[in-house]
Amino acid sequence: IDTSQRVTIDTKAPTITSVDVSGSPGKAGGIIKVSMVGEPGGIAKFSIANVISDQPMTEMTSGNYSGNYVITEGINVNNAIVTIVLSDSVGNLSMDTSQKVTIDTVAPVINSVTIIGTPGKAGETIKITMLGEPNGKAKFSIEGVISDQSMFEAPLGTYTGNYTITSGLNVSNAIVKVTLTDASGNNSTNTSQQVTIDNKAPEILSIDIEGSPAKIGENIKI
Repeated sequence: IDTSQRVTIDTKAPTITSVDVSGSPGKAGGIIKVSMVGEPGGIAKFSIANVISDQPMTEMTSGNYSGNYVITEGINVNNAIVTIVLSDSVGNLSMDTSQKVTIDTVAPVINSVTIIGTPGKAGETIKITMLGEPNGKAKFSIEGVISDQSMFEAPLGTYTGNYTITSGLNVSNAIVKVTLTDASGNNSTNTSQQVTIDNKAPEILSIDIEGSPAKIGENIKI
């Protein structure tokens, strides 16, 4: 009888304790980071449905695995399932599909921009209205006057912003730049509108009077 040799039989799938995904929603150039805590000493990889498959993950410290995906232009998915696979030293597998990501590389649509209150003077209000993709963040700037003024969305897809003119400002056909940013950080800009602000009193260059002195029935011309 020889009992000098031993074998190990492992039929138990490795444990995946937790999974975390950051960077979603993301745009082109952004990074989706996938982190997983699980059984140490394994081999891990992740896939994003319709985006990338079998991306290696690195065991940074014992049982802590990490992997990244840099978003490329033209990739657009909504709530795509992230599949993480952990295999142990004998080939047993565990899988996690609890996480989803959204990737949006398309700039939001700006349908129209309208402006009320131009030309204007001190104390009056310039109102800017933009119709565009809902659930974004919008701001406007007036060349030489104000920058990055917030706009508010109400109702969905309608953004408005106001600027109350202060004294001393004078611009002619100043470009109004409206910027809309979606949840992923993609931007669209519209510069189709202009405003004029005039706080200067009109200048009187000369006055001439004819017909003075005058009597009843005669005309005085100014």
